[in-house]
Parts: sequence; structure tokens; C-alpha cells
Amino acid sequence: MSKKIIRFTSERKPQNHPKTSSDTEKTATISSLPPKKRLNEQIPKERSQTKQLRMKDNPIDLPDERPGINLLIEDIIEKASQKNPYDFEQYITMALRYGMLTEKEIGDLENFFEEKFYEKDIYFIFFLAELYFYGFSTLNIKRAKELYEMVAQVGLGAAMTRLGMMYLNGTGIRKNRKKAKEYFEMGAKAKDSTSIYFLGTLYFTGCVVSKSISKALMYFDQSASLNNPEALFMLGEIYFVGDVVPHDYVLAKRFFDRAAALGQPLAYLRLGVMYMEGFGCKKDMHQALKALSLAATCGVKEAKEGIRIAHAYLKIDRINEKMAKKKAHRKALRN
Repeated sequence: MSKKIIRFTSERKPQNHPKTSSDTEKTATISSLPPKKRLNEQIPKERSQTKQLRMKDNPIDLPDERPGINLLIEDIIEKASQKNPYDFEQYITMALRYGMLTEKEIGDLENFFEEKFYEKDIYFIFFLAELYFYGFSTLNIKRAKELYEMVAQVGLGAAMTRLGMMYLNGTGIRKNRKKAKEYFEMGAKAKDSTSIYFLGTLYFTGCVVSKSISKALMYFDQSASLNNPEALFMLGEIYFVGDVVPHDYVLAKRFFDRAAALGQPLAYLRLGVMYMEGFGCKKDMHQALKALSLAATCGVKEAKEGIRIAHAYLKIDRINEKMAKKKAHRKALRN
């Protein structure tokens, strides 16, 4: 596996970011809201009922028969009540990825957030936008954009970030990188770690702005200080590859460790490589296999080859260990 830096090229979904003081204490009312829009698009057919959804290291076990609103629905609503936009976003997209909800349950969830919409809580409006943005019930990018703009106007940094990403990647709207930069700057002022991370990627790649590695590192450091897993991974990758800064495997591993603790899939892959090759740490095939297995579980295809190599190394180690024991035994018999 080559040490190739992963550049920012497309929208990356934020994962499990901690709440900031500005978000947790924020309350706002919205004087006028648009009339409720009923959507007539067909809801996707019932998905496969996987029995377990893994969020970090805490599996959620679901019964085979799930009358009414099941445990997962309750957990999603509980995540929403905690008013952490990124934690909720990760949780609900994982539920969608693993097909954990039936058609009825998807409808129940959408109705719940539609009712909350009229309570004028900016977080629940944001969560309703997330449902439409990801197509969790019905895909409606236009409606999602309206809701994001609504809560961005009252200072929710996560909504500013989402709008910036939409303009940057042309998701449902025409690409406008200058507009994207403006939203990321607004989100950065609101201390949203993901907006700060994206500003770093703009300066790192020279997109819209003049390329500046020093400014990119500054923004990545700021975002990492807020425990943004993407920024932590990016810093680890920069020091691992050593293209724009001197190699520092020890520092790279520290960043990868922190990113992996927050569930960043590519950080698991890099840690597997580092344990396998002894970069910045002692060679440890068992730790390498553990990290690579986590990466594979998260869907990182490159991890499969690493797992095969790690198993081969472990097999060789076992053979060498047996040969060493036999040699020691024969030597003891001669003596």
C-alpha cells in the first residue's frame, strides 16, 4: 500500500463531532415559517431487517418483531434531543446504510420531525433538513436547502457547513465555490469544526483561494482542536506522507489514533499500515490486523489486502516460533 495522501476532492460526510458551547447554549425562534409541504413521492420499499447496527463500539440489538416505534427510532429521537447535529447525522445515516427501518417506521420518524418543525426549534428543523437531504424518507434537496438556509440565518454553524458543501459540490444546485467559501467562513465564525476543516482544504488545494500550506495547517489545527476526525486524519496524513512537511511518523500516529478514536475509517487503515511496517511504533501484526479489520468493517476496500498480508506475516511468525522451539529442544537434549 503506497503512502498516497488523500486529497480533498468531494463532499465528505462529517462524523460524530462534539458539541460546541455556542451550539449547546443556542436558542432561537423563527418569526415566520413557510407552510408545511406534504410530499407525495413514493417512500422506498421496506429494507432488509438487519438485527444489529454498530455505532462506534456500542451495538444496538433489535428484536425480530418490532411493533410500533422500535428501539432504533427511540434512539434516533434521543440523539435529536441532545441537539448535536453531527452525532445525529452519523447515527441516522448509519441506520439508512444498514436498512434498519421499515416503511412504516420511516414514516413515523418523518411525521415526528414535521411536528417538531412547528415548535420552531432550530435543531429539529436542521434534523428535518437532514432527512430530506439524505433521502432518508423522501429525497428533496430543494426543501432541505430551504430548511438549512432558515436555521443558518439564526446562527447554526452545522447548517452553514451543509450549505457550503452543497455549493462546493453542486449537490442539487449549481456549483458556486465562492458561495461555498462564504458559507464556510460563516460556519468558522460560528466555531463549527467542519466548516473550519473545509476552509483548510480550500487553502490546501488552492480552490477559490491562493494555495497556502501554512493557512491550511492553521485551519486543520483549529478544527483538530475541536476534535474533528477529518482534520485529525488530514494532519496525520500530511505528516505521514511528508510532501509539504518533514516526515514525522510519531506525530502522524498520534493524529491517526485520535481520528480512529472518533471512528474515522481511513485512520484505521493508516494505523494498520504503521503497525505492520513499524512506522512511528513497534511492529505489531496483531494490532495491525485489528486496525485493518476495523477499516474493512467500515467499508475501506484497501484494508482487505492488508488483512491478507497481516495473516501471512502471522503465519510466518508462528512457523518461525515453532522452528525456534524445536531447535532449542534439540540443543537441550545434546547438552
